[in-house]
Amino acid sequence: MPSVVQMVAVHYCNKSGRGQAALFVTAEAAREMVEAGLAVWNKKATYINLTKTEATLTPTQRSIRMGPPVMWGCVLGEARDIAIRDAWQCLQAA
Repeated sequence: MPSVVQMVAVHYCNKSGRGQAALFVTAEAAREMVEAGLAVWNKKATYINLTKTEATLTPTQRSIRMGPPVMWGCVLGEARDIAIRDAWQCLQAA
């Protein structure tokens, strides 16, 4: 039977929890973000707010997610993108 994964909404700094969430992360990742000082829980601990403003956040690195740019790089045979794909396959097999 598959286990249930609890997801927590993440909102940008100075935003209320009413609108569309910027992203969703697992509860464990949310706890780690709070411990690292990257975010704070709301009063009811139902969502987290990032401590940095949206403009100061660095863009997501290509190796963190298998997005279309990485997949297209694999099709073109770029060594860096193929290495990222292989690393993701190793993680999925473990």
